[in-house]
Amino acid sequence: MADQDLKQLAAALHQSYSKYLNTRDLESLKHLNQYNSHLPLSWFTPQLLNALQAHFSTDDAQAQPPIFGLWSTWIRRLVLSGGDLSEAQAQLTFVVKQFENVLSTENAVDCSHDESVKFAVIALSCMTGIDTGVTNDMELARIMSLALPIAVCSPQDKDLQDTIDASLSYFVGNTTSPEAITFVLSAYTNHLGHQLRRIFLLVENASDLRWQDKNNGPSLTMLWDALQKVESEKASKAASVSAIAGLVRMLQFAKGNRSKSVQHIEREGESVIVNYLNDVTAQWRKSTDAEEISTMQDVTLFMASQCIPAMPQKGLNALDNETMLQCLIDGLITSKNTWANGSFFRNIPWESQSALEALEHLTANEKFKDIGRLCRAIGRIIDTSLQVQVKTKSAKPAEYITQAVERLTAFSYNLYVDWDQCTRQPDYPTPPASAASTDKPEPAADRPVNARIHEQVWNVFKTVLFGFTTILLAVAVDAVGGTGFVHVPSVAQDIVVSFANLNFITDHLGVANDFQAYQNTLAAAVTFLKTDDQVQNLNNLMRDSFREYYISKYSTNSTLALTSVQQTRVLFFVDLLEQVVDLINDSTLENDILPVIYQLLGDDHSKALFESAHAVVLSIFEAKKPVSRELACVYAKILIESYPNKLSHQQLRLAYTNMVQALCEIDDSVAWLTVNHLRQHIDKLDEKDVIQRSQFLVTLIDQMKPISLGPFFSMMMNDIGNLIRNESPASAVALLKIVFETVSGNSISDMRRVDAVCWYLQLKRDIEAKAPTSIVPSIGTDSPAMS
Repeated sequence: MADQDLKQLAAALHQSYSKYLNTRDLESLKHLNQYNSHLPLSWFTPQLLNALQAHFSTDDAQAQPPIFGLWSTWIRRLVLSGGDLSEAQAQLTFVVKQFENVLSTENAVDCSHDESVKFAVIALSCMTGIDTGVTNDMELARIMSLALPIAVCSPQDKDLQDTIDASLSYFVGNTTSPEAITFVLSAYTNHLGHQLRRIFLLVENASDLRWQDKNNGPSLTMLWDALQKVESEKASKAASVSAIAGLVRMLQFAKGNRSKSVQHIEREGESVIVNYLNDVTAQWRKSTDAEEISTMQDVTLFMASQCIPAMPQKGLNALDNETMLQCLIDGLITSKNTWANGSFFRNIPWESQSALEALEHLTANEKFKDIGRLCRAIGRIIDTSLQVQVKTKSAKPAEYITQAVERLTAFSYNLYVDWDQCTRQPDYPTPPASAASTDKPEPAADRPVNARIHEQVWNVFKTVLFGFTTILLAVAVDAVGGTGFVHVPSVAQDIVVSFANLNFITDHLGVANDFQAYQNTLAAAVTFLKTDDQVQNLNNLMRDSFREYYISKYSTNSTLALTSVQQTRVLFFVDLLEQVVDLINDSTLENDILPVIYQLLGDDHSKALFESAHAVVLSIFEAKKPVSRELACVYAKILIESYPNKLSHQQLRLAYTNMVQALCEIDDSVAWLTVNHLRQHIDKLDEKDVIQRSQFLVTLIDQMKPISLGPFFSMMMNDIGNLIRNESPASAVALLKIVFETVSGNSISDMRRVDAVCWYLQLKRDIEAKAPTSIVPSIGTDSPAMS
């Protein structure tokens, strides 16, 4: 705020102050309360306090909230001043009594004093640990706890809930009375024990305040003793353990040295949490009541996500990891607050406002926001189980980890299939109906409903990809010494298949190259499958994956019709094939994979899939696979037919040259036959189509480099020479430049360099004799380098 504005505000407040003292003007009172944070303690004179008390006694309902606001500011200023409070005892006694009245149960019934309640609890909390001569901490605990029924009465007023929680947390974190702590925590669990997150955060924040004490051991011990007393009351076991979890989580992330007493508290707290989780998951496993199962699972998911990721190994070893893992995986996949078995998008009406509200409610839910922590907790349990597996050499942990990973894989496939079906709905926005791309994003309220639904769906999908990666990373990378792959059968295949199923998410988000954890997990799985013992499993995986898209030769429809979602999955396997093609069996490659690759090269699909299929074919040639001989003929025709509609001239030249280069290392005859496909196509072209003839001739000239290593080089030079001589003078001169660059480069075999140079010089003389002097090139006057 500028100095000028401050001066104007000060003048306005002074005017309201004077007017209120003289007339008890309501607007002046409201103006003072509006800027109460700017009022210094010196303004709260006996005259103002008496005026506020007298005005309050008139029972003016509109005056109560601003009067409470000014009283609250006065108490805060008074406490912070650190001065003698004896002179203010009479006023304090009256004010505290009014605070108690407004927090009383009778007023809580109609919940009509929410603003006054907030001012009251804030002021009362500031008196914590202060000898005011009016109240002690136990009395403050009793009065402040009166706000809890009001909190129950006003569940939609988040500001009120947060104010009460923050005030009570400050009180618990600063009071020196063990009885007061126990009283507040007991009252909180009795009134709001079903809201585990709130009591967890209340104790976590209070613990943090006590941790900051210079001598935090006794301070935290006092809180720990109170928490144990609350737990022993058995009023709400889940609530009392959640309170302990708040203390434990604070200690897990607290920085600094710990005294022995604090270390003891942390160990004991973790023991209480572990024992409770073991009891709850055991009941969850035995229960047959759906509501009870859901409740116990929600409790387990909450506490596990908060405490397990940072829990020491000793504490995790005491968990029933098998049942815990089953419960967490089941909750992650099926809970209505997480991924809900994919129901968040299945059969969704894209123009429905209610559908949008349901998705916004889901993504704003605190339980949904805990998915990251939950997945890290699952990862820690898997890592602990694998360590037990190594030490005990038992097969049991591997079995339940295998089941968990297999369930994730099945869920990923269901997501893939269901999303594919969803995108085929008549009302699916394709592309998503959203605001046109502008410099400033359009406000959410102005965007179409279907665009906002689409955005929310992808917010959920993002958590799926990151959640899967977090869990699978624990098996593939985090497990010491690669124990995940060794002790969990087929996990490498499951990782590959899961990421293939979810590639529609990866492709949409464009995170594959920047998401290091994703890259590390996938790379570890593929590397393991490339080991000698796993090559057969790799072959089986690739065979089964490509068979899904195989079109029988007896089918009347030979077109591989893939939706955009299906293309992302195929793209994943085609990209993977390029990396492992040298390990694929010849029979699998020829019978199961290449038929699909041919379809991808011939049919209309995405550019990425088309280019990836070309890369696979070239990698087959580079790997010198026996099928390369048969593949060369097919691929040469595909390349020729793909230009210029699907391939650029540069892509055609590069692909054809790489193919012929690889074939020369396999069989010179096959390489020469492949070059002749290009030669025959040039013969078929109309002489009037000068551009295409020239570009295919340039491609043919490129093949001189690989062919120069074999016995057909002389034949090729004669063919190219005859073709160039038959071109128009202008075309011949232009092609001669390409020939010069080819012959003078380093790609021609040294054994054939002399022959190539002599042939070029003769060709040059022939062209010069035929072409007008004005278009004869200046290059190549001297002989190309023969060294």
